[in-house]
This record gives sequence, C-alpha cells and structure tokens, in this order.
Amino acid sequence: MVGMTLDVASEDLTPIQTSVNNMLQDAARAHASDIHILPRPDFIQVTFHIDGHLYDVSDTYRFPVSQGTSLINIVKQRDTSGKVDITVHNLPNEGSFAITSGGIPINVRMETLPLGAENELEKINLRLLPQPVSSGEHGHKRLEDIGYAPEDLNL
Repeated sequence: MVGMTLDVASEDLTPIQTSVNNMLQDAARAHASDIHILPRPDFIQVTFHIDGHLYDVSDTYRFPVSQGTSLINIVKQRDTSGKVDITVHNLPNEGSFAITSGGIPINVRMETLPLGAENELEKINLRLLPQPVSSGEHGHKRLEDIGYAPEDLNL
C-alpha cells in the first residue's frame, strides 16, 4: 500500500480491501497492463496480463467465491468517474480511478461484466495506464528509457 492514495487509514481497512490494494500494487510493480478477476465455481481467478502473457496469481490472491460480491463492490467503490453504480450487477459497468505506485501515477480503467442473472457475480477487468513522469522537457520518454535494446533502436 505504500504510495497509494487511500481515503481511509490503513488500519481501518478490512482484509479484503488490503488484498485488493496489494494486488493493485503488485500488478503495477510487475508492469501488468491488465488485471482480470473472474469468479469460477470454486474460487475467484486473478490473472495479470504482462508483456502479452497471462499469469495466474490466484494462489497469491485467494478470494473465496463467498466474498465475490464484496470484492466486486470494493473495486467498484474506488470509481472516481461517477459512472459506476455499485447496486447494478446485471448490466456492464465502466469507470476509473487512480493509484500511485513507486511515485508513478497510474490511471486504472475498470470494466465489469455480469456473469448471469442467477447471481450477482461479475467479471472485472482493470487496465493499468501508467502516466508519463517528467523525464524530458515535455514529459516524453525516450525509447531507450522504456527498455528497447540498443540494436533495436538502430533499425
């Protein structure tokens, strides 16, 4: 939770809120572009999308299906766009919020998709969009700064 902007003191967070915060921070540190949260019959699957590959991190973030609705609501409550209605579980929702990780501001775009009329569970997709920091005269990063190998820059 270091570096995150929170509305409540960390000691006031529930264990599931702490897990969500840790998940966001770990995804940001791993340079994940997306977090996918998908309720399964026996557990809630969490995957990070990193460099074009999906990595299952469900063992690290154990959310029982019984906490599915709470998890969905905790993520939806982070919305700062005013577009998400946490009481609606049978229609898609989209919104956004921001976090900070390692001094880098990250905009997070959120989308939820209902999984069926018989329950209130939803699939959640979170897109992490790191924002440029002042590294050049206009805040633009150079190709060398984002990991391109020198031989690839000479093409």
